[in-house]
Amino acid sequence: MWNPEKEREFIKNTDAVVWATISCMDCDFRYEALFKKTKPRRCLECGGKLSSTTPQGRNSPVSIFTEKFASEIFEGALKKAGYDDLEVKRNVVCDELDLTSRSAADMAVVKKGVKGRVYEASQIEIVFEVKMSLIWNWEPKKDGDIQIEADYDNHKGRGSIYRTDSILKAIGKGAIFRSHFQSNDIPYIVVGNSPPPKSYLDKIDGSVRAGIVQRFLSLTPEPLVIDKSDPKERNPKESKGEGFLRIDSKDELKDFIDDLLDDERIFIGSMLKKTKLGKIIKSLDLDKEYSEIGEAFFKRLYDVEVV
Repeated sequence: MWNPEKEREFIKNTDAVVWATISCMDCDFRYEALFKKTKPRRCLECGGKLSSTTPQGRNSPVSIFTEKFASEIFEGALKKAGYDDLEVKRNVVCDELDLTSRSAADMAVVKKGVKGRVYEASQIEIVFEVKMSLIWNWEPKKDGDIQIEADYDNHKGRGSIYRTDSILKAIGKGAIFRSHFQSNDIPYIVVGNSPPPKSYLDKIDGSVRAGIVQRFLSLTPEPLVIDKSDPKERNPKESKGEGFLRIDSKDELKDFIDDLLDDERIFIGSMLKKTKLGKIIKSLDLDKEYSEIGEAFFKRLYDVEVV
């Protein structure tokens, strides 16, 4: 799963990372860091005040690296679960679902046998929005190596789903996705590599409860490396409403994928007058099997004029 060594591997083998130059406002002392720590730090030379810019932690090379990592992890989980007729593909396009070439699915579980990246809705099993990024605060050492100076929530730059705008964008894309009838049986999962902000857990749980998103995931079992205080709050296993879940192992990811694909789900988001809803329920044959009752309810729900 995602860990400091994965991040170190990328940073040391690319020139795509924009380092912030942190400089003293009173003397010539300066150094570099991937992010600036939020805690006050004084100049090591004169004790003066430091200033810096805050680079973006997710640019195109970072996106490509993290999406490739995620696709390999999910492909392995898919194979481990025994779904030999399915595969994971990146940048999947489907006009029926508003997944255009400019707004393609970052990743999707699809049926095997289709060349290219253009699919029909019936050929897509799961859609993923990948919001992974660099999450630790790295600083160079004198010997040329790099080291972690702060965890995901102790530096100024916000990465992954710790960025509130990343959460809102993912929910917005999910709402557009869910506006299409053909998406009603396709799970939509947001994949990150950090916990979300505590203040946004209710929004995450609400979007999952409403059926727009099926789950927000973090693929980082141990994001707390430097400051391991308050692990229940800063590294939760899941949110109260279970909208967020931390995946700790490949076996756990396999079980998660298996559960998504094994049980059919239907999105039934709608707003009807109570009288119309009552008429639909009363018209159903409740002596049938549960799955048949559910299917009949779903079909009639979409036949009703929404007012």
